[in-house]
Amino acid sequence: MLPAIALIFIELMVITAVATFFSSFTTPTLSAIFTLSIFVIGHLSRDLKAFAAQFGGAILKAITLTLYYVMPNLSSFNIRGQAVHGVSVPISFIGLSTLYGAFYLSAVLILAMLIFQRRDFK
Repeated sequence: MLPAIALIFIELMVITAVATFFSSFTTPTLSAIFTLSIFVIGHLSRDLKAFAAQFGGAILKAITLTLYYVMPNLSSFNIRGQAVHGVSVPISFIGLSTLYGAFYLSAVLILAMLIFQRRDFK
C-alpha cells in the first residue's frame, strides 16, 4: 500500500505544479479548466497514442505523439489495482515513476517561475 500512496502523492504534486503553472498567467477559472483538462489527458495519454497508431494519418500521429510526450503521463503513477489485489510492483518501476514525476514537476515549476517573473503588477 505504501508505494501506491507514495505514487498518488507524486501524481498530486505534478497536478498541483500544473495548476500553479496555469495560475501564473491565466484567470482562476481558466486555470481550473486547463488543469482538469491536463488531468484527463494525462490519464488517457496511452490510449491517445494507441488511437493515433491505429486510426490516424501522418498529421494526426504527429499531433498525438507531441501531446503524448509533452503532457504528463499520469497513468504511470497508477498502481492502485496492484495494491488492492496484493500484486507486488517492481521497485524499478516505482523508482522510474518517481524520477519521472520529479523531472516533470521541476520542469513545470521552472516554467511557472519564468512566466511569473515576467508579470507586471503595476
